[in-house]
Amino acid sequence: MIRHIVTIFSFIVSLTVIGQPGSPSLDNIRAAAGKSQWTIAKTDIEKYLADETNAKNADAWYLKSLIYYKILISPSASIAEPDGHANAFAAYKKYLEIKDKEKDTTRREHEILFGISFNNIDKANNEFRNKHFPEALKAFQQVEEMENFIVKKGFSYQGFSFPAFDTQLYVNIAAAARSLITK
Repeated sequence: MIRHIVTIFSFIVSLTVIGQPGSPSLDNIRAAAGKSQWTIAKTDIEKYLADETNAKNADAWYLKSLIYYKILISPSASIAEPDGHANAFAAYKKYLEIKDKEKDTTRREHEILFGISFNNIDKANNEFRNKHFPEALKAFQQVEEMENFIVKKGFSYQGFSFPAFDTQLYVNIAAAARSLITK
């Protein structure tokens, strides 16, 4: 009889712990992302990675970079933050850092990393076109950091790789800085 009571009590406690709203799982986060519920996915991945144990999970950082990237490219990017590109890039770098320490045998193309870079280039160009020179300069400088990282790692995506010295990017940085000064 006591064994049954202990079993039932343990079952109730485990259901309570599993159902805690403050502890999202990667499966739940993936499900939210799969349904394009970006606000939920973004909030949950931040909660998940706030746990020190979870912060050592390379897949979680990959998922965070994917979520931020999808938010950045979504037509209604209203939940995107001003540093969304930098945060997505930082999450991808963290993913690579942890993955390099693990023996990960899955080969992943770097679509997200290149996507973040290309999207940030578009953002920088739009900011420049709209004469938002401080924002354009910041975005171009972020692109420079991203491109330098990609070149240093030797990454390519579908046969494309950034040049070691992106002349057009440096022209854009100079033009944004010059326009900022003369504004």
